[in-house]
Amino acid sequence: MSGGGEEEEGELSPQERAALHRGVRWPMVVTGLLMIGLGLLLIQDPYSEIKAFQRAENCRPGQPHNSCLVAARGTVTERGTIRYPELQYALMVRRDGERAGQTYTIGKGTYDVVRPGDRAALRFWRGELVQIRVRGQIEKLSLSFQEKYLTGCILAIFTGVGLLLSALSSILWVTLFDDEEAPMWMEIALPVVAVIAGLVIAS
Repeated sequence: MSGGGEEEEGELSPQERAALHRGVRWPMVVTGLLMIGLGLLLIQDPYSEIKAFQRAENCRPGQPHNSCLVAARGTVTERGTIRYPELQYALMVRRDGERAGQTYTIGKGTYDVVRPGDRAALRFWRGELVQIRVRGQIEKLSLSFQEKYLTGCILAIFTGVGLLLSALSSILWVTLFDDEEAPMWMEIALPVVAVIAGLVIAS
């Protein structure tokens, strides 16, 4: 029968528990660093594309079309609503010289005044429609793919930051307080706060 001050057979000592705790957290550090690095690597192209679009002006004669906004004309062929995942308003616009039209999500103000057959002034950025002017209404469209891609990169970076901070703070806590594990709220709160910050910045 063991004495009261001795550890039970099979029970880890405080030092062993601390070492195990740190060992489990180091993979989180590596994962966080990989997510941050990958996010920073992939974010460069969509960020540069969006910044170039924001600086772009209407094309001048002879100017390459990949560095300016191309003006065109088109016709509204249909309008309607999309009910998934939430109610959205949409127009189908056919550019002059093309057989098929494309559907675009718009605001309710434009939707209420536009009718099929209306002529529209269009602006394109590198082949993607970014502005519709019809019946005095101006509808600015986002660079859908680039903005979604950019949002994904930002979330990856901030999620990686959250994992990194959570793991490092947990390792530091165990190191400072020996056999005490870091509070669960701290390990969960840091990644959650980082993701929320990423969503705010991305929006």
